[in-house]
Amino acid sequence: MLSSLPRKITVKDTGIGIPIDFHRVFRLFSQVDSSSRREYGGSGLGLALSKKLAEIIGGDITYDSVEGKGSNFYFTFTSKGRSSTLPMSTAVFRSKKALIVVDKNLTCQSLKMELERYGFVVETAISVDTTLSGRSADYVFVDFRLVRDFKTVESLKSALPKKSHIVLLSAFGDWINEDLTGDHEIPILLLPFQRRRLLKTLNSFDPAHVS
Repeated sequence: MLSSLPRKITVKDTGIGIPIDFHRVFRLFSQVDSSSRREYGGSGLGLALSKKLAEIIGGDITYDSVEGKGSNFYFTFTSKGRSSTLPMSTAVFRSKKALIVVDKNLTCQSLKMELERYGFVVETAISVDTTLSGRSADYVFVDFRLVRDFKTVESLKSALPKKSHIVLLSAFGDWINEDLTGDHEIPILLLPFQRRRLLKTLNSFDPAHVS
């Protein structure tokens, strides 16, 4: 179901700031410093047009500023989006342990946040080393680039937590060694991942929970 979602975007400007008594910020061709000796260029159209476009979509632009230090501009609007209510099928993952083995911080953080939404207790690592096999995890998400040297499914499983479900993470277009997927025994989650695909991959280990 679609619902209205308020949004706010903040842009910080470290320029010359706007004097408190300057009231023409959003007027066409208006500039704080209009002298021929001004350091910064521009035509004075940017903020005026931005304000007009914001109003067209039902939003607004406001600001606060300290002269000589810079300004903060605030773009507020309302968008339509789907409810973030979690599907019932995620309840089965509550308090399960997940280990993410990725050396890219953005990928790691986005996946960690999503798994925690499902109720997972999440740990992370940046490489496949000898300590991983001694950890406890129900699910292991590992970047394929970090396990290229493993030749078989068995060798990969021996390096990771025992009795864990393994998911290989791969960027679109990466070549995958089919010997490591074990005739689809180990699923592949493409990056950047989609929530629907992530949930489908998790549920694929237990047919009773496929939604």
